[in-house]
Amino acid sequence: CGHGFALNEYGRCTDKDECTQFPSVCPSDRPICINTYGSYKCRAKKRCNQGFEPNDDGSACVAQVAYFGRTHSSGECNAFHMLTLTLLLLISTPMQIGLL
Repeated sequence: CGHGFALNEYGRCTDKDECTQFPSVCPSDRPICINTYGSYKCRAKKRCNQGFEPNDDGSACVAQVAYFGRTHSSGECNAFHMLTLTLLLLISTPMQIGLL
């Protein structure tokens, strides 16, 4: 197997998750580890304005989802909440890049 891969129990090469295997693999100035196919990347913590949070890969800021006195069961989301979230994202994106 090549660099970043390991032989599994079926004799096939599979991607190693260096972020899990070596939790301190990234330097302190770029502490967030992202596993990639055959390797990994380190990135700095994304800083977002109030009301926003980094997306899963840390590449952009997205609006924080708020639940007002109601929780969603797994996999359920009604049209009103989807519309609200969509409007928040449409409004917040220009604000994040300074258009409003």
